[in-house]
Amino acid sequence: MTEQKIKYKELTKPRWWAWDRKYELLEDYTYYFDESIVKTGISLYHTSAETVFVYIDKTRIICKKGFVFGPSGPTFDTPAFMRGACVHDAIYWFIRNEFLSVSWKAIGDLILKELCVEDGMSKFRANYIYLAVKVFGWYSLQ
Repeated sequence: MTEQKIKYKELTKPRWWAWDRKYELLEDYTYYFDESIVKTGISLYHTSAETVFVYIDKTRIICKKGFVFGPSGPTFDTPAFMRGACVHDAIYWFIRNEFLSVSWKAIGDLILKELCVEDGMSKFRANYIYLAVKVFGWYSLQ
């Protein structure tokens, strides 16, 4: 996969409906699922799902301009973290709102790790972030 930068801005005052999100997309970002995920047959409860800020179908997820996201937990927000956090937050949103099954948590966590490494994060740091979301990410799905 080729690295695609995302354009975002830091929110000076978080939105009331997304108090834990610190960044807002300035333009649409599309993430195409890896061929291995597509071949296994993504289990969407619907053919596709779309809201004002996110869209998903069997091949891609689109985070639209205005989508708010952000790395959470005890971490440093670095550019290498942003794209992964954006896609990860969108996948978790679809799980929380029952467009994706909970089995998608593991896929979302791996995508976060892979995107962080692609964007220049050390494998060591990406691994500890992956372990943190693997263990504690369940709280964000409630």
